[in-house]
Amino acid sequence: TPLQFLQLRCQEFVDKKLSSVGAVVTPDEKWHEFNVMAFAEWSWNARGRIPVDFARSYATITGICDPAFFAEWAVAAGRAGMELAESEFVNDTLMKPERMGKEFREYFEPVRLAKAAFRHKALNEGRQAEQLAGQTNVPSMALESMFTRAQLEAFDSMWISADYICAP
Repeated sequence: TPLQFLQLRCQEFVDKKLSSVGAVVTPDEKWHEFNVMAFAEWSWNARGRIPVDFARSYATITGICDPAFFAEWAVAAGRAGMELAESEFVNDTLMKPERMGKEFREYFEPVRLAKAAFRHKALNEGRQAEQLAGQTNVPSMALESMFTRAQLEAFDSMWISADYICAP
């Protein structure tokens, strides 16, 4: 989950005056530790630290890698993944595969990724995050970046090929 998306949702929860929120982390909490810690912080202080400051602090405390470098990666990865998270493409691919055929463009038309400029920008940011992650020996950074880039490419491919999928 993109860091910026987590903070945005927590701010939304505060604005709506929710008294309780929940999160499901599967299957391994350690794999999602960064996101869990961000969610924990922003669930009690939604307008506290900005994502880059949180990422820098997380890297300092955990020693995952150079804090400034980790923060740069986390923000780049968050920008790439934000559009993907907002579109719910990954969830719909898993939960509603029928939308991946004839209904694809109709269903995803309202999301910003439907616009070529947004898709290309997100893809470029995803590739940038993947390149940054490749400069470390941190598997979680590399895998998250590869997953985001691959899903953005999948969305782009589905959007482009929808004419062929939908052809009579």
